[in-house]
Amino acid sequence: MTKYEGDGVDPPTQAVHPKVLARFTEALKEVHPRIDHAVARMVRDHDLRQDILQHVDIALYHHIKRDEGFREPMIAWAFVVAKNKMISEFRRLAPEVAAGELPEGRPLFRAPHEGDPAAGIAFFELLRAVQAAIAHPRQYAVWEMTHVGQLTGVEIARSLGVSAATVSRDLNRAMRKASKIAV
Repeated sequence: MTKYEGDGVDPPTQAVHPKVLARFTEALKEVHPRIDHAVARMVRDHDLRQDILQHVDIALYHHIKRDEGFREPMIAWAFVVAKNKMISEFRRLAPEVAAGELPEGRPLFRAPHEGDPAAGIAFFELLRAVQAAIAHPRQYAVWEMTHVGQLTGVEIARSLGVSAATVSRDLNRAMRKASKIAV
C-alpha cells in the first residue's frame, strides 16, 4: 500500500458500494431538482441555498447507505430535511439580521425582485400567520407541502398516510382559512 505524502498513514480502503452509488444517483435525479426549486423560492441567498441542498444530499446518501427505505415519498422526506435545515440556519443567522450584520456584506435572504434583506424574515412571518390562520396541523402540512414544497396530492397523501381525497379536502379547507389573512 502507498502512504500519504509524508504523514505515515495508509489511505482509506472503504469505498462506496456500487449498488448504493447507483441508488443514490437515481435518488438525486428525482429529488435534487425539485428540492432546489423549493429552496430557491424560500431562500434567495445562493450560498445558503447550496448549503441546504448539500445537507439534503448528504442526509439522502446516509439514509440510502443505511438501507432503511422511506416510509413516505422520498421527495416529501427530502423536503422536510430541507425545511428543517433552512429553519435551523435562519435561527442561527437571525441575530445577525436583527443586528444588521449580514454575513460577508451580502443580503441573507432576498425577494425575487427586491434587494430587501428582510424578505426572508417576512416570508417566515407569513408562514407563521398562515399556520395560525389554518389552526389545524394536517391542513397546514398539506398547504405547506403544496405551496412551498410543490409536492403533488398523491405524494402528500403517501407522506401523511391519508387518501388523496382527504388531501384535496384538507387543501381546500386550508385555502379558505388562509385566504382570510390580510397581507
